[in-house]
Amino acid sequence: MQPLLSVIIFIALLAPLLAAEPQWSEPVNGIRARLSLARQKDSPFLKVFIEFQNTSDVAGIKKLRFSPETIRAQVADDNGTPLKTPVGSYGGLSPTWVPLGLPFEGTLRFRISFPGMGYRRDQDRTIIDLGFDSCWVIPDGSSYFLSGELTIPKQEGDHPHFDWNGTLILPKIPIPTKQ
Repeated sequence: MQPLLSVIIFIALLAPLLAAEPQWSEPVNGIRARLSLARQKDSPFLKVFIEFQNTSDVAGIKKLRFSPETIRAQVADDNGTPLKTPVGSYGGLSPTWVPLGLPFEGTLRFRISFPGMGYRRDQDRTIIDLGFDSCWVIPDGSSYFLSGELTIPKQEGDHPHFDWNGTLILPKIPIPTKQ
């Protein structure tokens, strides 16, 4: 009886740790992806990361023509009602993106948010900024979620196994509003 109780306690302690891990998208053409968030120190802007994983059964490197424009992001509440993007000044820049190489059975995680949205220092406490038309000020005390769809179209000359194309539905993740 005691070993069974030990297993139950172990699972109960492990469950919250497993639940905190963001879900992966369904794999498409040997790639899956997910979003994650981290609070930026002394700033209302949340850092947004994307993580890719090569799940292909073909050895080699998958080439991804990623750029933030390939993601259609959305912030919505518990009921799926989208949060409107604020109208205001914008002056952000984004790095130049080159095709990324994702090794066989490899994982790659990097930041995709580069804040440039103007905000009200005394009022705006949580902001997601993924570019000019993808910015949201998250209301305090509310439950909102970030999700998205990433699409990289097929191009002429793409290798059928090594140049990735397709659409990934990025599962929703909760947006932390407490600093």
